[in-house]
Amino acid sequence: AVQEVGRLQAFCGSDYFNIWLSDAQSGRNDGVDLTSRLSRLEHDLGTRCKGFGEFALFHFNKAGFQNVIQLRATYPPVLSILDVVARKGVWMQLHIEPVEPNGSSREVEAFGALALFFRLHPDLQIILSHTAMTNPTNARRILAAYPKVMMSIKLTPRNDDWAHLEPVVNRRGELYEDWATLMEDMPDRFMVGSDVKFASEKHGSGDKYPEIIALFRDALGSLSPDAAKSIASANARRLLFR
Repeated sequence: AVQEVGRLQAFCGSDYFNIWLSDAQSGRNDGVDLTSRLSRLEHDLGTRCKGFGEFALFHFNKAGFQNVIQLRATYPPVLSILDVVARKGVWMQLHIEPVEPNGSSREVEAFGALALFFRLHPDLQIILSHTAMTNPTNARRILAAYPKVMMSIKLTPRNDDWAHLEPVVNRRGELYEDWATLMEDMPDRFMVGSDVKFASEKHGSGDKYPEIIALFRDALGSLSPDAAKSIASANARRLLFR
């Protein structure tokens, strides 16, 4: 969710689409609720919700207890969701893991999905979660190719859960130099993403949030003041509170 001057505005839809869609694609449910779910999304995006997501195409079991989602970008219900989001002109937060925990690359499918989505809807607006969980070279190529892509930043250092992914900070919480260079070069394309699960048992009270924001202040402090301000708050205000 995003908050500004006492207002709380949610990104919604992922709660009633992600696992359900994954089960439908695998034949574990009959998918008969698609029409009602799309109608709910239409209503939510027209009333209480600022955008759609966080929606996962690829989500793997990194920590041993997580749901696995592998949705085809061409799966018709996915394309139907995309049609609604594009027509509403809202931001879509997209979670795509380009590498499996065993090291197998899914880059062709992950980044091919992005290409397909923009071919179908050139004006689509996408926030890629956690800097697309890819390296800064790929991230730069994505941002250069798709002007309407933003990336949220997650401060997860390289650890057992993320050993196969691409963290932006080292174990001391410092930005890697190549990531810092990219953020300085494109400061208007990144925003903070705490990834705190406020409704979960782990983070239900939000106790971790102040700690995570403090880590962001330290990490972004290595950037120029203008870049740090853009990434910390100005970009979100510009995009989400127009």
